[in-house]
Amino acid sequence: MSGLVPHRPSGLPPEPESPRLLHEVLGDEERRLRWAVRAAYWKAHALAREVFSGEVETRLLGMRTRGELHGILQVDVPFRDLETHREAEARFLAAAGSDPLLASVPLLYAVGPRVD
Repeated sequence: MSGLVPHRPSGLPPEPESPRLLHEVLGDEERRLRWAVRAAYWKAHALAREVFSGEVETRLLGMRTRGELHGILQVDVPFRDLETHREAEARFLAAAGSDPLLASVPLLYAVGPRVD
């Protein structure tokens, strides 16, 4: 059975067994930073829906709370043609850069066509 469990590098805290333990392991600042990333994710999703005038799919591909980059947000949007896509992408990035919440959480946006 132990062969099925991946090896955890030493020095890491044990995996929490419940949300209560996760709360205790992370600490207040780490939880605050994680919720800031999640809030930015939902704000970016709403902004993308508005700018791209349609259904969008967003996925947070990774999250870290230390360093200059807090996550990569994949934004898949309706695609009509390249010129329209580039104009909408520029509007989205400008709006994200001027939004106080999104400007405070360093995310990398990967905007691409939505696959239906």
